[in-house]
Amino acid sequence: MFKIIFDKYLEDYDAQIKSLNIDLTLPETDTPVFAPDSFSFYTSIASVYSSKIEGDPIDASSYMKHKYMGVKFKPNYTKKTDDLFKAYTFASKNRLNTENIFKAHTLITKNILHKSQQGLIRSGIVQVLDEQDRINYVGTNPLFCDRLAFCPIRQIRKAYD
Repeated sequence: MFKIIFDKYLEDYDAQIKSLNIDLTLPETDTPVFAPDSFSFYTSIASVYSSKIEGDPIDASSYMKHKYMGVKFKPNYTKKTDDLFKAYTFASKNRLNTENIFKAHTLITKNILHKSQQGLIRSGIVQVLDEQDRINYVGTNPLFCDRLAFCPIRQIRKAYD
């Protein structure tokens, strides 16, 4: 069981700690590298969870250690999430148009697709499965995309190009 330490010992303890002259202050920084209010933090979290949708085993804690503390993991463990981070950062800094969407697609698929398939509108049906081989996501059938009013590329061309 736990015993309660009474506050009558606190003054003595405090005096002993002060006598050691230990600097307990944290170094001052303008902005912490790993702060929830930084865009980079949210981009990292989004990258991790997008990777998880694709079936990658990476977890947020490990990726944060990799990204902000320099912890080294096997390259395959962080590559796809790093690609997503680069693509999301690119998208946040560049104008929304079809050319930049294809560039972002190239960044995202760097370690997923063959170079000849990067930055292109896909021609086949895509689905993402979970660990139990259940379908988590099905992409729009590209054969129908030209006929669909909500086709993202079509809408972007209409609005931004």
